[in-house]
Amino acid sequence: MPIARPISPLPIERVDVYWGQVPVDCHFSYGSPDTFDFLLTCVHSCGYVGWGETLIAQVEACCDHAARLLGQDAGLLDALFELDVEGRSDLYVESLSMALYDLVGQASAKPLHALLGGARRKVVPLMPCIFPEDAEDAGRKAKALVDQGMNHLKVKLMADSEVDLTTVRAIRRAVGSNIPLQGDANEGYAFDDLSGGVLAALKTNGLDVIEDPCKGGPAEYARLRRSGHSLIMVDEMARHDALLGEAMELGAIDGVNLHPCQQGTLSHALDRAGTAQSFEVSEVVGGTGFIGIGTAAYQHLAGVIGLSGPCGELGGAFDHGQPILCDNLAIKDGCVELPDTPGHGARPRMELLERVLCGKRTII
Repeated sequence: MPIARPISPLPIERVDVYWGQVPVDCHFSYGSPDTFDFLLTCVHSCGYVGWGETLIAQVEACCDHAARLLGQDAGLLDALFELDVEGRSDLYVESLSMALYDLVGQASAKPLHALLGGARRKVVPLMPCIFPEDAEDAGRKAKALVDQGMNHLKVKLMADSEVDLTTVRAIRRAVGSNIPLQGDANEGYAFDDLSGGVLAALKTNGLDVIEDPCKGGPAEYARLRRSGHSLIMVDEMARHDALLGEAMELGAIDGVNLHPCQQGTLSHALDRAGTAQSFEVSEVVGGTGFIGIGTAAYQHLAGVIGLSGPCGELGGAFDHGQPILCDNLAIKDGCVELPDTPGHGARPRMELLERVLCGKRTII
């Protein structure tokens, strides 16, 4: 049994690193992958464990870093990680950061949102993502999600104006005009196509926000952004502090998507959200998790940020067509209510997880 609380310090005694691939049914403007990598970390101290997840299977680098954490005080949380000169950390660090917060939450009997500074809202609206086979499929999936109580939707765009307009129209026919709809082109459009009227047409047909419409930096997005078309949100630029800051200085964007598996530490994600709020730029939390550990952690994060928009992190079972591999936070009426139980509240179902694992290493 774990020893009595409170505990200080919490020396890190062991780190388990798991990695594997999950089957997915996804369609993007750049292709349709069959699987995605994942990496899980489980940090042990004083009888407590904390779980973290990221999308990038940087196994060797993660194991090397985990070895350097042994004996360190888990209570230092993100102070244990250094950022590079551009203010970034390696992507596997997100999993370790998440696991430390979960561990400290278990040991201190505090929920993750409390450790992150306190939730500004305890009920967080969700935004599942539609990966359509075609327009008919998009409409059918949109209606099914709204029938389940979802009040925000996101759809992957194919960066083909005829296809995307047909998709947006099909979704609007299925769910009406009152559901906010965000589209993600994954930088698939050419800049000239967008400046020629595609964005305005998408807005006219019912798209409210477009994420990463084309490749380009802050200057290009500043030229693109004008009234009369869908609001512009960035994901790729939001992974780099300097680019994000420049985009905000230039007034190049309307919104920022803080995607899981791209932010580095949880503290770093909070810092980026604070930067967006200082420029009065709206934020959403995107969806990239697969196993479900990151899903719970980012839902807590969304409540702490007090998003002006929804949280798109629902996990692979909702967005990517994979089996449920994790016990997660309950969804009701299109929202999650953040619990006050210790940590982030998610645990993998090991008997199911083993089916998609490629390997495990224990660092002691």
